[in-house]
Amino acid sequence: MKMKKNKKGGGVTEGIFIVIIIAVVAIIWTASTYLLTDVEDDVTSSLTSTQANDTFKNTVIQLPNNLDGAFTVILVLFWLGAIIFAFFVDTHPIWFVISIIALIMILALAAIVANAYDDFNTDLNPDSNPMPKMYFVMSHLVEFIIGIVLTIFLSLFAKEYF
Repeated sequence: MKMKKNKKGGGVTEGIFIVIIIAVVAIIWTASTYLLTDVEDDVTSSLTSTQANDTFKNTVIQLPNNLDGAFTVILVLFWLGAIIFAFFVDTHPIWFVISIIALIMILALAAIVANAYDDFNTDLNPDSNPMPKMYFVMSHLVEFIIGIVLTIFLSLFAKEYF
């Protein structure tokens, strides 16, 4: 089976894609967790069945842990997928220079997104953080993106020498 190889540098778009998807997932899941916690009392008071009440309370308790683990899995799978896809892209050495310039822009975007998430999370509930893994990744998003993009670049440009 012959795979068609793309002739363009693809590491930049994967880096931007990962930053945007991770940020959107983190913000939506953080908001949904806080929203569910806020409406818990209203919902449990309106439910008449004790079984439904218990099920809803268990959902409120387990949701942050499940979303936190799912966020970590998504991050790792995007990282591995980007490395694998980058390996199949043919690149010209000129793309390395362009990729380094684009890396600076991706890091600026990651810094803006990390600060926005921190402000968003602090505004919702400054006292506690129900998803510590997600908060850690988003607080150190620039460092994670450096690692992700550098491994993508290694996969893009170093494969010619191995």
